[in-house]
Amino acid sequence: EPCPPPLEPDSFGACNEPTAPALMTFYMYRAQGTDDYPIENLNLADLAGVMWYLQHEVVGSRPRKFHIERLIRYKVTMKNTQEYFDAFHKQFGPFVAFDSGYARGQSETWEKFGYVVGCQVVNSPHVRYVPSESAEPACFPKDSPVCRSGKWYSLPGPCPDEQVAGKTPACVAQFPGGACPSAVVTGDKDCTYWAEFAGQISLDELEGIDNYDTWWITKDARGGSVPNQNIEYSPSLDRGIGMTFWDEGADEKAGRRRMDAVTKLFKAKFPQWPETLPDPPCA
Repeated sequence: EPCPPPLEPDSFGACNEPTAPALMTFYMYRAQGTDDYPIENLNLADLAGVMWYLQHEVVGSRPRKFHIERLIRYKVTMKNTQEYFDAFHKQFGPFVAFDSGYARGQSETWEKFGYVVGCQVVNSPHVRYVPSESAEPACFPKDSPVCRSGKWYSLPGPCPDEQVAGKTPACVAQFPGGACPSAVVTGDKDCTYWAEFAGQISLDELEGIDNYDTWWITKDARGGSVPNQNIEYSPSLDRGIGMTFWDEGADEKAGRRRMDAVTKLFKAKFPQWPETLPDPPCA
């Protein structure tokens, strides 16, 4: 079997810690509405991280926050720069929160180390999504927070300091971002990742409802549309009303069941893709 990322085989086939930036391929997920856009200047997550986000931020609102309705999966290949590895001996750069396609205050990092893919762990006592040991085989020690937390990633793209309207051709040419022009990821300052679409599922089919809009809104006696009592998850009750999928948000086993439901649904809809790929630790 190949070594799990970021470990690399030696001449005897044993898996060892890398002595340089590792070329790593694994899944990232994004919770999204109906709009489509390039996978640049965005934040994505591992499975535990995106489920944490959905439970913590999205399904407790009516309507869902940001009108999120689907989970998109990407097969991402990444390799951060030698300059960053030499300075910090880490595979991931610092996490950068992108808002509407931009993040200011990171120019020094981009210029000195290139457009490095960033990572941070996310967790809280009220919402628990813990990756299985098989999901992160190269993460040690197994009981450490970094191994028992979800992960968020940042993928810097063209002209990352400017909002969409400010991403002029001149700015894009001067600050090209880290997305590679092909699946050949070199680890150069402007080629640190490649993202390939690997399927999507809707929250409705994951939860087992036909249509979210008619699930939480019904008709009154006059034919008008009014909200009913249904909600996917109430943080104060720690359960849903009208569904049970998100019940027991702080329970690790319940979170694992929800993550298993996601991977199984992806496998059923996209059997050509592996159900899982080993994740590298956020380090």
